[in-house]
Amino acid sequence: MTRSMFRYVEWRLITVPPSPEVQAVCSSCNARSVAVDWEDRGDAEEWALEHTGHNPSHQSYRGVATSVWKVLPADGTVEDVEPPVEPESVLDGVCGALTYLPDEMVASHQYVTGRDLSNLVVLCTRDPAHDPLDGHCGTVLDHGTHYWP
Repeated sequence: MTRSMFRYVEWRLITVPPSPEVQAVCSSCNARSVAVDWEDRGDAEEWALEHTGHNPSHQSYRGVATSVWKVLPADGTVEDVEPPVEPESVLDGVCGALTYLPDEMVASHQYVTGRDLSNLVVLCTRDPAHDPLDGHCGTVLDHGTHYWP
């Protein structure tokens, strides 16, 4: 991993697009609704109700909101910065497979830091066309990359 240091420049963080997208994810089988804008989350909620209708024992869901952040110079200069490409979906271009962290990793992290990551969901950021046999990977907060089958 290469690290770069930017000196004498103040930076600001913006959200692209301004509204996050949300998905309903079944806690029983990890099936998920399509990603929709936060304002239109009724479609995701309706999907969850229909999913329970087809699977009566699946009654617990997670609402997973995803937004894209971008760092720009605070003074507004955008030298050598290309305008953001507006994707159709925040999740376009990523696999989207979800997982929880393994229990032993959660226990070890909690023992060392005191922080409980048991409810943390990791999103696979690999290309959607990747071979699932190669496994999935996603970023775990500031603790590096988590790989899973």
